[in-house]
Amino acid sequence: MRCRCLALLLACFLAIGLAGRAAASEEPWTLTRDIELASRWPQGVTGFGADRVGAVLYRPRFEGRLPAAVIINSSGGVTAHTEHHYARTLARHGMASLVIDSFTARGVRRTGDDQNRVAQSKSNADAFAGYRWLATQDWVDTKRVVVLGMSRGGEAAYSAALDVLRKRMQAGDITFAAHVAISPGSCNFPQRDARTTGGPIFFMLAELDQTQLVRSCMEYIERMRKAGKAEVRLAVYPGVYHAFEATGGIGLAANDWASHDCAGRFERDENFTLYERGAAKRATKGSQTKHLFDACLKRGYVLGGDDRVKAQATADLVQFLRDAGVLEDAAARTVVPDCGKLPEGVLRLTCARARNGWTGDLVALARAHLRGSGVARDDLLAARLLELAAARRNPQAQWELSILLRNGTGIPRDPARALELAIASAQAGDPADMNVLGVMIRDGIGRPRDDSEARIWFERSADLLNTHAMANLGRFHRDGRGGLAKSPAAAVALWSRAVIRDDHPWAQLHLAEALEKGEGVTANAAEALALYRAAAAQDREPEARKRATEAVARLDLPVAAKQ
Repeated sequence: MRCRCLALLLACFLAIGLAGRAAASEEPWTLTRDIELASRWPQGVTGFGADRVGAVLYRPRFEGRLPAAVIINSSGGVTAHTEHHYARTLARHGMASLVIDSFTARGVRRTGDDQNRVAQSKSNADAFAGYRWLATQDWVDTKRVVVLGMSRGGEAAYSAALDVLRKRMQAGDITFAAHVAISPGSCNFPQRDARTTGGPIFFMLAELDQTQLVRSCMEYIERMRKAGKAEVRLAVYPGVYHAFEATGGIGLAANDWASHDCAGRFERDENFTLYERGAAKRATKGSQTKHLFDACLKRGYVLGGDDRVKAQATADLVQFLRDAGVLEDAAARTVVPDCGKLPEGVLRLTCARARNGWTGDLVALARAHLRGSGVARDDLLAARLLELAAARRNPQAQWELSILLRNGTGIPRDPARALELAIASAQAGDPADMNVLGVMIRDGIGRPRDDSEARIWFERSADLLNTHAMANLGRFHRDGRGGLAKSPAAAVALWSRAVIRDDHPWAQLHLAEALEKGEGVTANAAEALALYRAAAAQDREPEARKRATEAVARLDLPVAAKQ
């Protein structure tokens, strides 16, 4: 019996082990550890020092030449929740990531409480060392190598775009395709010369950062823009502090340097020499650290973030890299046609953004193809664009696709799926799809009819100022449907709102009919005729136009004929 139990336990452990290996093999990358890089960093006014640092590489299991990121660690050293988080995110999107450890090989654990342990210039140099190593790999597309980092690493990321620091670093023709600076260090000590290579830079800032103040970083960004060709994107994440990638609540870095009181007082040159803002002379001839602590440098600041913000920031990072041409949204590029043939303007910009995966622009481009507005009418392409955006949970795409599925426009008719999409979008709070869902419930599309439930959705949509719902709810008041008592006056009030707000064709038609008959409003043939003409002149609602045209023909007769 004991042997049988031991055998069962062994079998369980073996199964767990095999399951673990199976799960590990599913990761979409290979991990290479203990890569050694040669880093060459500025020393003194004109000299250079050299040492070696370590790195790990995430290489996606993709064929062909891949984009890659050089990731520089923060003052806290390499961590799972920051540097490795971004590396794994990018690897999942087909981008290699070289995570450089600027500290361990130099005998340092962290620098938050003493930034002199490893000079910032060494972290900056490590970024170029990473590029040089990646450039030796035949599977790397050197035109799509970016640099990314948080705090100290963020400073290294944007510094690689500053001309004066590149020259001091003797970077030569090394140019990163994009720079991602997350809560970057030294916004309080900007470079005197803020000219950049012009490559795209993404500053991802924490609203409540107590050490690198948002206003200091924004001022620095404006200096970069004014200095020339800088292409900068900015995001400020609300309610979070420095190191917002840590999602276990806020904490206090009690001994770490905090430079918030130094903001606006100093500038630096290419050798990190401090100058009083706007002055030609150095701030001090002695120890800069001592001078700063005497003047403004403090210790201690709050740090930490939130998983919701981290998720948004991560998504924003991926989108930035797509917009920068470093990553490709393969699904979007399969569906969205080439934008080069479109004329310059909003539609071409919409097309370009749709190719990069912006779901709202997928919807806008679909609408253009449905209407033949600026592009050839193509119902099939419109449906494919909406399918992609709806799959990415865009509520607008869900309700517009539900209409195509209901009518069989550009896609096979599927009432059941149309209803599912309408429900999902309506429950997400989209007023247009609240109305669409109301129509489907009213007409029994994909489910049994139910006027009372339809009325609820019409009311919710009308409360959110949707004029289609106002027109539909007005009919229910006129006819006494959905549990409502007949009230022509309430119907007229809704149709009047829809006409004032949006010149809604059905509201124009129904209000004209009420004015012609004097139902719920004093009869007025002239106003009725004006509304009929307006509804007959539009092309948004063909059936409303047809009925209005017939009414105009009936009412707009010569006086002699009427007699």
